[in-house]
Amino acid sequence: MRTLITLMTMVLLVPIMDAQDIQYSDKLSIRKNKIKKGDVILSSFELLGGLMLVEGELWNQKDSFVIDTGAPYLVINSDFYISNLDGVTAGGISGAASAQLIDIDQFSLGEYQVDDFSAFVMDLSHIEKVKNRKIKGLIGADILSNYEMLIDYDNKLLTMFKPRTTEYHTDVYPLDEIPFELYGHFPVISVKIGKKQYKLGIDTGAEVNLLNTASIDKEDFKNLGATVQSKKLHGVDKEKKTVACTKISNSMINGEVYDDMEFILTDISFLNNAYGIKLDGLLGFPFLKSKKFSINFKKKKLYVWGDFLDVDKQLPLTLSEKE
Repeated sequence: MRTLITLMTMVLLVPIMDAQDIQYSDKLSIRKNKIKKGDVILSSFELLGGLMLVEGELWNQKDSFVIDTGAPYLVINSDFYISNLDGVTAGGISGAASAQLIDIDQFSLGEYQVDDFSAFVMDLSHIEKVKNRKIKGLIGADILSNYEMLIDYDNKLLTMFKPRTTEYHTDVYPLDEIPFELYGHFPVISVKIGKKQYKLGIDTGAEVNLLNTASIDKEDFKNLGATVQSKKLHGVDKEKKTVACTKISNSMINGEVYDDMEFILTDISFLNNAYGIKLDGLLGFPFLKSKKFSINFKKKKLYVWGDFLDVDKQLPLTLSEKE
């Protein structure tokens, strides 16, 4: 039996919805680029609720994977891997689930290829059931952190690029840059709500924003006039969980006001204990879709970009194309 290993965040906070409300395309495509192989990865994605699904290749088969910075590693759905899932524990906000550590010879996302590394296998059937869709796995931070990752929800385009391979930061500059710290694999930014600063992790695999109930200044929230409602979510342990949610009229990030952000209020002590960290919450799809963000793990910066993407070409102008 392997040593106990904690894995993932809440792995995907998934709001419960009816199957008939879910829409998705039949096929995903990876767009090619004209520069040095692997320097820029351009991938269209399918937006399934608040989840980004891209086409990845594993074991010579192309399937749908979720882009999930809340997962530290590549996670493979156990439906695609016959094994006995014991000896490893995956931790989430709602509890624990079994997982297994395995060796992977090769994984590809477009022209980005990763060889000889470890990944986790766990049951993701609860997510598939809610989404009415087969999902082969989650692409976690260890793979994504090798690039700056720009997410364009409007055009459903994911751009992963290395320094000086595109016009980003060379001819076109961000509107804002938000510094972050790394708590384990989590990019963590400071968010002011009321009079208090909260440390919130960026999680592309979360369909909701989240605040830890133990971190909330209740008197401050009362003064903000925040109203509380209830919502049901799915967590990593497959259980439905009823939680409170509230809308904050304004949250301050790096001097910029973000209006009417909805947060789920719940206990994330299991997550914090699993990683030995102290997060006050998570920022997921509702936050990330509000602007065009890129995440640079090496520089520890979250960048905000304007609308300059050439939609007709479906890719940004690269340095090699300009030359």
